[in-house]
Amino acid sequence: MSGFPQLFQLFFHIVKGHIPPQIAQVFGVACLLAMTKLLGGVCPIVVGEILYLFTIHALCFQFCDAYATHFSPHQFKVATKGGCEAIIHGIRCNLNLYLDWVVI
Repeated sequence: MSGFPQLFQLFFHIVKGHIPPQIAQVFGVACLLAMTKLLGGVCPIVVGEILYLFTIHALCFQFCDAYATHFSPHQFKVATKGGCEAIIHGIRCNLNLYLDWVVI
């Protein structure tokens, strides 16, 4: 988490409007996120496109263990090291056993 203080400082400058107009245009595109409240309901949050990617990355990093616990019995990619490789090897093994199969 070594870059977060600098990232928060950047956000502070953006919120205060202390950035050049050319850079401000980059943050002009935004996505609307619907975050579920703990006690019910939805909290709408508008996040700039670049900030959206940072936000998603931070949330995924923060809840990585919860995602792995929830998804791991049913999938191979979320928070699973080498998950895609396991899928590819499994498909190849099945195609070698069943030559009439087609994978799309």
